Amino acid sequence: MNPASPHLDALVASDGGRTSPGLPAQPGSPVHPSGAVSLDSGQPLGFSKVLKRALHPPLGDRRFWLVQAMVLVLTAIHLSVDLSGLVEGQPAISALLVATLMIPMVYAALHYGLHGSAATAVWATVLWLPDMALRPASRELSVELVVLLLSDSVALFVGHRIEREMLISAQVRAAEREQRATEARYRQLFVAIRAPILLVDTAGRIVEANPAAWAVLGGGLIGRPAGTLLGIAPGALEEGGSSGRITLRPGGEPPREFRYITSRVGGYSGEPFVQILLQDVTAELRQWKDASAFARALLRAQEEERERLSRELHDDPVQVLAHLAGRLELLAEQPGAESLQAPIGEARYEAIGVLRSLRQIAQGLRPHALEHLGLVATLRSLASEAEGASGCQVELRVTGREHRVGDEIELGLFRVVQEALANATRHGKAGHVRLEVIFEEMLMELRVQDDGTGFDVSAAWGPEHLGLRGMRERASLLGGRLSLESHEGEGTLLVVKVPLGGGPP
Repeated sequence: MNPASPHLDALVASDGGRTSPGLPAQPGSPVHPSGAVSLDSGQPLGFSKVLKRALHPPLGDRRFWLVQAMVLVLTAIHLSVDLSGLVEGQPAISALLVATLMIPMVYAALHYGLHGSAATAVWATVLWLPDMALRPASRELSVELVVLLLSDSVALFVGHRIEREMLISAQVRAAEREQRATEARYRQLFVAIRAPILLVDTAGRIVEANPAAWAVLGGGLIGRPAGTLLGIAPGALEEGGSSGRITLRPGGEPPREFRYITSRVGGYSGEPFVQILLQDVTAELRQWKDASAFARALLRAQEEERERLSRELHDDPVQVLAHLAGRLELLAEQPGAESLQAPIGEARYEAIGVLRSLRQIAQGLRPHALEHLGLVATLRSLASEAEGASGCQVELRVTGREHRVGDEIELGLFRVVQEALANATRHGKAGHVRLEVIFEEMLMELRVQDDGTGFDVSAAWGPEHLGLRGMRERASLLGGRLSLESHEGEGTLLVVKVPLGGGPP
């Protein structure tokens, strides 16, 4: 990378006191938002600030005292001439002698601003007082007084203007120093950061790259089209503010995954640039894939265990209870068992109740109807069971053309609805639940909305809410996403979107 590149300067340069759009304004900047130059305090420059400086003349400067000595000499000459009577009756000459005081006043104004001209004007006026006392009513005195006041006014005016220019120049120099410091900080950050950074012009060509970018992308980057090199759509570079993921193979190494983030920045002359930041997410994606594979294997093992338990319940306890209920019925019909019919009937009724409960448990552990009849039919059966168990009205609606979407997706969505209905009826105390299944060409959507008590969503993903976290994990493993909306006393809306073609939901 060329450290003196003007394109890098474009990110940190300022034009006419305006900071570059690519960088934040520095604290303590001497440029006021209105455009007026300000003092170190950050307030706009005003007459009161200038006047305050005027009350503190440069007493430590030797040249300032030479100017005051010149004023003293000129006033002494003027007083001597007046006392000699040489200019008596000649006001023009007398006024000309007073006007010579403007020379040291203006000199002080040009070199010190109001900082020095105000003190010089006051000094000249004070020294002129003896002359006024000696000629209290002469014609020359009136003319001299007007000339002296004009000289003071000119000195103060010029000094005020020069003072403002001096303060502005000082602030501009401070701004330039701050700008150079900002540029140095940005250069250091640009060079030292480990993430690759590219600067792209309006034509989509690379104009600057930091050392990390050279290490990942190789040499000869300047002038190459960034979109072609990185595989990024031109629209993303034109608009800025976009992000995505790309695969790169730096230096013949194994492929690595990078997340790119684009942002628009302004140049020195106002030309737009796009900055591309690359973040290596290879390790992050590998960990995510490993975690997803582990979670998928864990869910698969869980489903297999549920299927085993469901099969064992159906093959052993359910069959035994069914046989027991039949034997009790035969026993009640035996001759001489009239006195035992009541207790036998009660025992048979309890056995049938346990049998039904075990069948429901077995059905919940592994809904065999899901494999044969599909998701909608199984959800309709689940809704009917939820109504019977809780008394809550469950309404099922199907939108779009119903079709099978794969065993894994159907099982995952069934588990999500199963948990959502249990939460709505058991915890939410809902009286009505609306379940909607939406089939689209490349997307499937589930919506479960209830009128229950609701809850605080911000605290819903804590470790104590395993059911909600499980639903989100199932949706994520299917490549989809789960969203949740709920307010206390206003019910809950759960939405799951799962892609059917492998794309994002």
